[in-house]
Amino acid sequence: MRANLPRRKFLKDSTLGFGGLFIFGPGTKEFETQFSGLQDLANLPLNANTWTRIVREEYGARRFSSFRYVPDIDRFLLWGFHEFLSEDYGNPEKPWTGNKEYDMVGFNPATGRWENQLPQNKQREWQNQLPPMHLADNYYGITSGHYLSQLKVREGVLRPDLNIVGDQVAYDSKRRRMVYFISGRTYAYLVEKREWVDIGGESAPPPVCFGSLCYDPFKDRIILCGGGHVAETGPDGRPAGYTSTWVYDCASAQWSRLASPVEPPPRMCTRLVCDTRNQTIVVFGGDAQSSWLGDTWILDLKTDTWRQGKNAKGPGARAGHFTVYDPATGLVIIGGGYNDKDLSDMWGYDTTKDSWTKLKGEVPAGWFITADIIPEKSRIVLTASSKSEGDTRGCNEIYPVRTTWA
Repeated sequence: MRANLPRRKFLKDSTLGFGGLFIFGPGTKEFETQFSGLQDLANLPLNANTWTRIVREEYGARRFSSFRYVPDIDRFLLWGFHEFLSEDYGNPEKPWTGNKEYDMVGFNPATGRWENQLPQNKQREWQNQLPPMHLADNYYGITSGHYLSQLKVREGVLRPDLNIVGDQVAYDSKRRRMVYFISGRTYAYLVEKREWVDIGGESAPPPVCFGSLCYDPFKDRIILCGGGHVAETGPDGRPAGYTSTWVYDCASAQWSRLASPVEPPPRMCTRLVCDTRNQTIVVFGGDAQSSWLGDTWILDLKTDTWRQGKNAKGPGARAGHFTVYDPATGLVIIGGGYNDKDLSDMWGYDTTKDSWTKLKGEVPAGWFITADIIPEKSRIVLTASSKSEGDTRGCNEIYPVRTTWA
């Protein structure tokens, strides 16, 4: 594996955060063609291995909240904490009325537009006048053990208060629902009905933040690994980062710990993906809080055991990168992210060969990014956010600008 890097600093002055959108297709060319204004993808040329900008919006970024592609409705669904200062408005009982989008939005790859996913019974009422947003009552939407998310009827619709999601979201394709584990609660969003439900069981994992969920289609379950803001007792009796892997059984709606003899060390800000060809889940790198990680771990879904990849030639240590699985090539693809600098390289991992290959193309974003893939088209859609032009404030701002690429 690649050596880990000491985490000397946190990049407070990065110009990019989370929320813009890019699409990357297969091929051999390199970087971006820019367009002004909103573009219709039906008339927009998407060149191979090229990131193409569609639109830049001054609002819309959801701070550190990931989207997932939903093939059943052909949308990339995004839900999470919005872009203003939560110390001013972060109280679910004091709704924010300045929002320009609904809680849940979807990117339509056919038109290149973000669309409000309004509840079925409120579409006519809310299409001209959006309801306010109800935000988590905590510092910038980061919720830990002392605050549990609320799922309440608000403006006549059952809605959770908006949290930072990280990668703690997965699409359950069997039931056509997005599953979120936020501030210790397990919620599902039914993508066709546009309804929220609480699907938590009698037990649940600790309320970790910035871990990752991944749906296992072979055993109809969801895997949770990683996360921070929670500590456990290490072998020496002192507090240590959280290392456990949890399994949510979709049929019984119950969480349980995975009994693997070894597990990845503590990490945040990285994503699990399912390699369906090899029936494994793969995770690379992450933020260990004291260092940037450059290791590769593989969960064998047939035996429920973790193993560490041994190939030393691969991506440099990082966190905040995107990870997707491309079934056409069988590669786990990562790109971008950061360590002590913003990164733009892309790599592909072959689980069978335990080998990494550097890919052509550069990721046009840094800091915390998220992506997913339209598998039948091998097209990666990526978002990142930035500050408004001339904004010189520090890292406690929300990076509201959403740039959309295709």
